[in-house]
Amino acid sequence: MNFLPLEKNLMKKLFAIAVCLALIPCAAQGAPRNAPRGAPRSTPRNTPAARNTPAPAPVAAPATDPAPPASGTPTFSTTYDAAMKGNLNMQRLLAVGYSSTPLEGQIIDPVQGCAWFIVVSNSGSKDLIPADASNQKLFCGGLTGTFLATAQTEAKRLLKQVYNK
Repeated sequence: MNFLPLEKNLMKKLFAIAVCLALIPCAAQGAPRNAPRGAPRSTPRNTPAARNTPAPAPVAAPATDPAPPASGTPTFSTTYDAAMKGNLNMQRLLAVGYSSTPLEGQIIDPVQGCAWFIVVSNSGSKDLIPADASNQKLFCGGLTGTFLATAQTEAKRLLKQVYNK
């Protein structure tokens, strides 16, 4: 499959955006864009006042800690740790988080979600339910080619690490 035309089009758009963004600060310093040609600049560049005016100091963002998750709400790190220790429910929660509803500190990653659904389905747990197989079909069924192969490879790695399978 040839992606070259798509890449060229994308590069043209990115270049146009970059040029536009580069021009915005210049326009803000000079005459308005719709001003007639030769109109005076709102902030003259080469006057003693303009040259001697110090640049504004950067404003630091206030140092605030993010609010802790509500009591009893699992975070990504605690869920991941428990999942790696073989906790089936935490593996399910991790898989759902990667697939559609991320936990605190987790990002959506369909490949990882599929991998964890495969881990759940192949855990050998007596607590497996029909929804585990259905979830694997649902969330892995949308992946194709390299994405599905990557998920399967990751699932094998995780199964070996968690269950020594």
